[in-house]
Amino acid sequence: MFPFATTFVTMCAAAVLLGLGTGGAGQAPLALATDATIDEPHGLSMGVYRLFGDVGFVVGPILMGFIADNSNLSMPFYVTTVIIIINVVLVQLFAKETYSRKKADSMIAPPE
Repeated sequence: MFPFATTFVTMCAAAVLLGLGTGGAGQAPLALATDATIDEPHGLSMGVYRLFGDVGFVVGPILMGFIADNSNLSMPFYVTTVIIIINVVLVQLFAKETYSRKKADSMIAPPE
């Protein structure tokens, strides 16, 4: 929505939508990464997840600034949109469901 924001109000609306989306989905990838690993090294999987996220926070603005300098100010948002769509498709294709109803029930109620 940022490339289409032409006024301060539409820019604020885009920022609110971005915040809601980030806040609503921020922990799901971390939970998927830790659930998909073997039982013990959850700390390692969380660390690797955070490492790649932090590298993205450093490299992303530099790369998107380069793209904006060599094209226009809307292009970084389009590139980011394409990257997000590719990630969503990859997760839908390759991520396995880790939720187990039986395991969840055993965590809540003591066995009889």
